[in-house]
Amino acid sequence: MMSPEEDQRMQLMLEVAALRALREIHLGRGASRKETPATPLLTLPRDPLQLTIVQRESKSIGGSSGTVRVRIGDITAGQVLVEVVPRSGPAFVDTVSMKPGDVVKFGVAQQVHYLTLTKLRNFLVGDDFAVFEVSAQAPSAKRLEALRKAAQPPAAPKGARNKGS
Repeated sequence: MMSPEEDQRMQLMLEVAALRALREIHLGRGASRKETPATPLLTLPRDPLQLTIVQRESKSIGGSSGTVRVRIGDITAGQVLVEVVPRSGPAFVDTVSMKPGDVVKFGVAQQVHYLTLTKLRNFLVGDDFAVFEVSAQAPSAKRLEALRKAAQPPAAPKGARNKGS
């Protein structure tokens, strides 16, 4: 059995240890990962925000504190499967096939945002990737048409023939 002084000393030591642990968590040390808000938020640091994602991966949208991610599948035949998802819960945008110049509208915390696919790169060797823009403003029809046109393969010169025929 402890004396009253020993008991008081033990209580003080436990309180000091608890305060140190709270301080470490508050300063970001001792925590396994940075705490992020439970509710998805999206405050774009700049508009439009460019986002480059390697195929079959996902990336958090800047300004979302990790609560909103864009996930892409395999890039093939000039298109890619895309989802906009929260850290947990139902998707903001269910899986959709996108080509350069395509745009999807989604809402986060009662704010509308637009995800535009601006570029796809499909290499024989190495990491394929997609480039997106996230904006609070819908892209203009002129901008979307320019993106679609830029994604088209160059036309064969007139008079060029297939040597195999």
